[in-house]
Amino acid sequence: MKLNNRLALVERALANAEDAGQPTGEPESPATGEPRDSPAAADDAAEEKSLKRFASMVEEFSAMPPDSAWGSQAVRGLQSDLTTMAEKLGFNVQSVQCKDRLCMAEIASSSQQAAAQHVTQVAHARYSVRCDVEAMMKVPSGQTEDISSTVLFTDCK
Repeated sequence: MKLNNRLALVERALANAEDAGQPTGEPESPATGEPRDSPAAADDAAEEKSLKRFASMVEEFSAMPPDSAWGSQAVRGLQSDLTTMAEKLGFNVQSVQCKDRLCMAEIASSSQQAAAQHVTQVAHARYSVRCDVEAMMKVPSGQTEDISSTVLFTDCK
């Protein structure tokens, strides 16, 4: 949860800097204003690297061809698991797709606070399809409602 909250802060700070016409390549960390060589700046750099890695995985997934045999079975299992969880926790499952041992789900939460909780719970849940799970909230600048999150299921078996 801490990483997602910090990531949201970094994204908001970058968006605000861009909206204000400020360059985003300043020597300070946009989230903390600390010098780039400080521990907080190192955390920001690690989070930025994680965000880029996640975005790369989403792009890779989008470019993959569908896997009809394994993929349709995995979609049914994950859709069922996420729907059951959504009914208990109060989020919406927008989509579930699977391709070549990699799956992606989109979920929506009513608020940023709820999304942070949902992302954490979804990332740590057990699923009928055995996969590693990574999740990321998308929080557009100034938006506090209808928060979308992407969940990647990797190395699925």
